[in-house]
Amino acid sequence: MRTGIFIGRFQPVHQGHIHAIGVAASQVQKLYILVGSANQCRSIKNPWTFEERKQMLHLKMHSAGIYNYEVVPLNDYRYSDTQWMSDVRATIEHFDMKDPILFGHMKEGNDYLKWFPELKFKSIESQYTLNATQIRQKMFEENSIEIETVSKLVSKPLKEKLKNDATELNFLKKTTRAKLVL
Repeated sequence: MRTGIFIGRFQPVHQGHIHAIGVAASQVQKLYILVGSANQCRSIKNPWTFEERKQMLHLKMHSAGIYNYEVVPLNDYRYSDTQWMSDVRATIEHFDMKDPILFGHMKEGNDYLKWFPELKFKSIESQYTLNATQIRQKMFEENSIEIETVSKLVSKPLKEKLKNDATELNFLKKTTRAKLVL
């Protein structure tokens, strides 16, 4: 069986992710979506838990007609890229993937796509200019996701959830003394 891997944090899931995942899923029988930062506490940089992001992915994948995938948690290790790479390789072994294709979009911050020379890599070009960091910034700095570009990237049910989450996290941001990094 031809398998593939797509790695991301999905904070939040947006149409750019779904486009790339759809391209990847169309080229394999089974796509494993590794959701990074699965072990991270809720913060401004990581506002959604692994389970919440998994639900977002299922919602968007179902509405896009993509079903040949499995969502898998992937932990972060603050000072150990080696441990993170080992976890990715252990996931490949655990799911008995034979020569999976690593799919991704080469951009600043995605250096990890170069860390697996043993895997065939297929680059997926981005169809959108807005990214998840910009969505979070608009949500928390402007307290809005009504901005035209954001609403095009986020579905209605997800937009409602994000509005509620933004309100909750804006309260956290206003009541803490620490600088919350997006």
